[in-house]
Amino acid sequence: MATYESYEAVRELDPDALRRLLTDGDRVERVWAAWALMTILGGQAAPDILASGDISRSAGTRRQLLVILAGMGEQLIIRILAEGDPSSVVRASGCQYLLQTWQPGDAETVRFLRFCLFADPAPEVRDEILKSTALEHLGLGIAELVSLAHDPSEQVRGRVVSLV
Repeated sequence: MATYESYEAVRELDPDALRRLLTDGDRVERVWAAWALMTILGGQAAPDILASGDISRSAGTRRQLLVILAGMGEQLIIRILAEGDPSSVVRASGCQYLLQTWQPGDAETVRFLRFCLFADPAPEVRDEILKSTALEHLGLGIAELVSLAHDPSEQVRGRVVSLV
């Protein structure tokens, strides 16, 4: 397999060559191949990217994948990672990108983020949701704010108090 010195060289490859690079390339080439596939195929590339060896194993590259997915508007796949990724950092980043791409009136995303806010065990996820959104977007009631003000995480408690 050839080695590539830049993203520009990788993005010129056809989709089949990019898929091979996802599994056979070095770590940087795999990320470049993922970016290029998403540029060519959009959300249709996500299954190939998620199934590729190193990208699936590395939390850092899964976070890179979230950037790609957010840029392509792939909300559903971002939600899957935001809810089920084994890394709390990836879940928090997923929530961050959902909030950054959220459109007013998108009640489904609000319900999902509220679920994550109260169900995810990682304080990083709860803090990211509170940090990245205006409280009025989540429609939190006083009882929910009081509950969050008693969160086990000092960081989350401080964030809630600073927001109200």
